[in-house]
Amino acid sequence: MEITTHIISLPFFHGLLNEHIQDLLDVAKIRIYKKKSSVYLYGDLADRFFIIMDGWVKLCQATMDGNEVILALFTRGDSFGEAIVVDGAVYPNNAEIVEDAKLIELPAQALKEVAKKNATFSLRLMETMTNHIHRLQLENEHLAVMTTTQRIGCFILQICLGMKHYSGHLTLPYDKNLAAARLGMKPETFSRGLKDLRNIGVSVKKKEVYIENLKTLKDFCCTNCSCCPETCPLVRKEFCALSI
Repeated sequence: MEITTHIISLPFFHGLLNEHIQDLLDVAKIRIYKKKSSVYLYGDLADRFFIIMDGWVKLCQATMDGNEVILALFTRGDSFGEAIVVDGAVYPNNAEIVEDAKLIELPAQALKEVAKKNATFSLRLMETMTNHIHRLQLENEHLAVMTTTQRIGCFILQICLGMKHYSGHLTLPYDKNLAAARLGMKPETFSRGLKDLRNIGVSVKKKEVYIENLKTLKDFCCTNCSCCPETCPLVRKEFCALSI
């Protein structure tokens, strides 16, 4: 009963009727993954859809020279693996556990059967895919119009706006090297950007971040962004600060 309550509290299930949720729970499996383990690899048959109960997952790809490109970082309430909607599709990237994670795994074939008889769930899948596209579009916009320091400030803002009880202090949910890679910059560039944020009242000590004035940070980061911070698709509403 506790697991069911936990599951239905996740954003992915919001708005679905109890009978529709039960259809999904009937085919769902809950699996624990350890840090650095693989969920799937590029080219694997797309046979499962995933919803994160706890932890962090990164989607990534390897370049020809052996470097890693981080495409996305997901946490509690996020979902991934939409390739399952196409018969015979393969995963277009690698999925790796950043921190110990608990995932809901929904088998592709069973999921498609549920979707066939459940228009509401089909719409939820489409909504999830649309939100991911919106995120990517906004991140591409940020690359074009924001300074490095603004993008780092935006990263911090995304975390603190999603926290249930924001108090002016937060803990970065993963190491700075990973954060830098997610933003497409070198670790030393990320560190310099963090130092520059002191000018607007944001100080960082290791992974502890202190923000003097949230409005000042919003004004600094959001001036060149087309999205309102309160409705930003990059903000995870169910985020809870995680220390690692």
